[in-house]
Amino acid sequence: GQMTLIIQNNDATGTFTVSNISIGAGANSTSTSFAPGESKTVTVSNVTAASQTSGAVYDLQVNITYTTPNGISGKQYGAKNLVGKFI
Repeated sequence: GQMTLIIQNNDATGTFTVSNISIGAGANSTSTSFAPGESKTVTVSNVTAASQTSGAVYDLQVNITYTTPNGISGKQYGAKNLVGKFI
């Protein structure tokens, strides 16, 4: 399946560049830059769960790889999985 996210840079120090977003088995590796306060819509393809039928619960790990305004690379591992129901 496909998941659409709205991502915002809440850091006022400069532009962050997201190089990869992975959700479960899906990923978006298109490099996207975010100026301070800027929001963008990002689509992640091939997001899969055990069952994708209507009403089924998904529980997916989220990881984001990025570069800071100072050129330092980092990876943010979600503290909690993304949990919801398929519609």
